[in-house]
Amino acid sequence: MIESRKRLYTQLAFVAVLSGVVWALADQFGGQHHLFDLRIYRKAVSFWLAGNDIYDYSQPDVINGTLGFTYPPFAAVLMSPMGVLPYGFVKWFTIVTTLLVALLTTYWIMKPMAQRRGWPVWFATCVTTALIFALEPIRETMSFGQINLYLVALILGDLLILGGRGSKWTGVGVGIATAIKLTPGFFILYLLATRRWRAAGVSVAAAGACTLLAAALDWHSSWRFYTSVLWDTERVGFPDNPGNQAINGMVARIDDMVPVSSTGKLVWLVLALAVGGYGLWRAAKAHKAKDELAAITITGLAGVAVSPVSWTHHLYWIVPAMIILVDVVLDAPGERKSWWRIGLVNLVYWSFTMSLVWFFRRTPGNHHRNNVPSEIGENAFALLVVALLIFTPFRPGIDAEEGSWATAEKPELQPVSV
Repeated sequence: MIESRKRLYTQLAFVAVLSGVVWALADQFGGQHHLFDLRIYRKAVSFWLAGNDIYDYSQPDVINGTLGFTYPPFAAVLMSPMGVLPYGFVKWFTIVTTLLVALLTTYWIMKPMAQRRGWPVWFATCVTTALIFALEPIRETMSFGQINLYLVALILGDLLILGGRGSKWTGVGVGIATAIKLTPGFFILYLLATRRWRAAGVSVAAAGACTLLAAALDWHSSWRFYTSVLWDTERVGFPDNPGNQAINGMVARIDDMVPVSSTGKLVWLVLALAVGGYGLWRAAKAHKAKDELAAITITGLAGVAVSPVSWTHHLYWIVPAMIILVDVVLDAPGERKSWWRIGLVNLVYWSFTMSLVWFFRRTPGNHHRNNVPSEIGENAFALLVVALLIFTPFRPGIDAEEGSWATAEKPELQPVSV
């Protein structure tokens, strides 16, 4: 009893110290954006609730010229309470719920891994959550007040939890996420690639219902978004901004033309089709091998790679990719592959912790000044996403093992020493 308490106190102290170190790293290397995007959402929906077209809202920006509301109308419907609630409440609600969602999604990922190894689930979840907040996609999501982690929760809760339990509602989370931000629609392609017709249908139905609801509330804005705003990809900012670490951003920087040349657009389209197709093929193989987390992760990596714009805070899927790599290494520590997997995890983790791409950034139209090393550095995140897409391993049969969400087993846990 006394020994167990000592272990518990030691684990609590470790989590507290680790969280403090991560906070210091985030303060040193992270951007201090003061919920910049959240404030845009709030101003835009206030503008909309006052009777204006939400897509007419814009404000000056030193980097992108002007910024406005870029999400589908259903996102505006969900965000509308921001326009009437006090900013202080909106601010703290966002901060607290972002942290809670990070903990929840990490718990979903870590629970089966921790139970298989006899680790306390709470400890594994808290340590991993602290570690991932050092990464640019997570800390910048918090700093900007972005919605990325909410979408991740919808996708993981849908495909990993509902799907793992064979729920007839599988697909609903992907559909809602798609209505909010469109890019999660890539997961509908994943459901089709794995021949889960019912789940794909549920996704399409959920997305359609949410979209029609928004159209019923504001037909004009809905029509304008889907016929005009959606196709203006440069509305969200310059595509060659170093923050855009999609393949399209990499091509735009190499092309070094604003707007992107016709040749550059064609190159992006060919690469996007190739990478997207390869990602869906690998994801389908992972699903067939009964490693749903790997399948979801590979789909997410492919989705952010082929999207016209994927800001650094969109690249969440590097997190489960690294966790899977670590899990495989722990299962076979002596294998030759373990060394390069450890190297890949370290390369990804520290590149994203230190915000590597920003050391090599150029202003729009000035990327021709790059040499080969700086070209690689400015596109490092995009290259690492593709590397993870290729090298994230499968763990055949993992979904059938004790403790997985598919089996819903809950073995007795034992404390682990730090």
